[in-house]
Amino acid sequence: MDDALTVLRREFEASEGSFLLGLRGSGLVWERAAFSRLERAMRVVCKQYEDCDDVPRWMAEGFYYVAHFVAEWTSHPNFPGRSGAVLRGMPGAAARPGGLVLPRVALLPGAARVA
Repeated sequence: MDDALTVLRREFEASEGSFLLGLRGSGLVWERAAFSRLERAMRVVCKQYEDCDDVPRWMAEGFYYVAHFVAEWTSHPNFPGRSGAVLRGMPGAAARPGGLVLPRVALLPGAARVA
């Protein structure tokens, strides 16, 4: 769990080499490997926290941010590759008139609350 938590914190902080920094930084790049690393860490942490009564605030805020920011940012008309191969073929991603819909990795109701 420590590895997944470390990855998750680095991703949520938009540290150097993170998916969020690449997506939002000067490059505006959807880095598939970085996205996979983030998504995998989110799934592992969700699984490990599913029986917990609460989760740290940084984690809850990070999940919320990723769930909303990525779809909004990548659906912007000026996002490079918006209609191109960058977004096509992402596992679970689907295009819709309002933008990209990503599969949401979320804590199920009743699984945990924010501490």
